Order: sequence, then C-alpha cells, then structure tokens
Amino acid sequence: MAEEIDQCVRAARDVGAAILATPVSSTVKQVNADRQVERTIDRRPLWLAQTPQVAHRLAGAGIGGEFRWIGLAAGSDRRSGGS
Repeated sequence: MAEEIDQCVRAARDVGAAILATPVSSTVKQVNADRQVERTIDRRPLWLAQTPQVAHRLAGAGIGGEFRWIGLAAGSDRRSGGS
C-alpha cells in the first residue's frame, strides 16, 4: 500500500490532485420512491474513492475537474488510470 500512496502523491504533483480507488465489487441497485428495485446498475465503470485523496493547493484557484486516479484491484490485478 505504501507504493500506491507514493504513486498518489507523485500523481498529485503532476496534475494537481489524485485519489486511490478500488473497483466496485458489490451489486448496486437503483430503487424508486417506494424502494422497489428498478434496475441493476452496471458497476464496471464505478470505482470507490479511498484514502488518501491528495490535492496540492493551487494559487488563486480550485482544483477543478482534473485528477489522476490510482486504481487498486484485488490480488495482482492492479489498474491505474488517468484524468
């Protein structure tokens, strides 16, 4: 995990912000107001943000929408991605 945290800090230096993330493995359901299941959400594009979430202060501006994520998957299936 220390290696992933180091990658996160380096990525934040490069683009201003970075997060660690893991792919969603649970089944996700969308329900209506009566809590009746309407559909199962495709979890393939979903990732859960983990700690740390790293951001470098930008003079006079917010971070905006650009970040880099460092993906963590179970076992040796590690993934990394971009903004």
